[in-house]
Amino acid sequence: MSTVIQLKIAVQLYNQPILDSTGYMLRERRKSLGISSRQLAKRLGVEKSCILRAELSKTILDMPMLERICTELDIDPFSVIDDDYRFIHEGYKNAIAFLVDKLGIKCLLAEFDLKDALTFKRWQDGKTMPTVEQKRKLLNLYNAHNK
Repeated sequence: MSTVIQLKIAVQLYNQPILDSTGYMLRERRKSLGISSRQLAKRLGVEKSCILRAELSKTILDMPMLERICTELDIDPFSVIDDDYRFIHEGYKNAIAFLVDKLGIKCLLAEFDLKDALTFKRWQDGKTMPTVEQKRKLLNLYNAHNK
């Protein structure tokens, strides 16, 4: 599948639910760190019941909430989600690499109003995710320069 199709799917799926074994993996990681569900909830500014429901798969996490939880648990969000999301992330990595090569890092920094290239590196490594707006901008730039 082409990078542009991966990016289009990713923009659509960004706010879609993350299901299944994710809750179990989050709970196991939280426990391994010795963090209580109450402590995690407090760090995230949510109710304890929100954490418990997520861990028991009684509620559906969207990607932004999953990213917040994973940040607190110091894990890569892509380590707890399925292959479809990993595949989509590859689309971002490819698009960023293409745009850096085509436009240069200075142009991209200006386009995204960023101060250093570290943000792009983190996006490519999956350590952070672009916002929905940044993802749309990536898609638009990729489409504009990949004709």
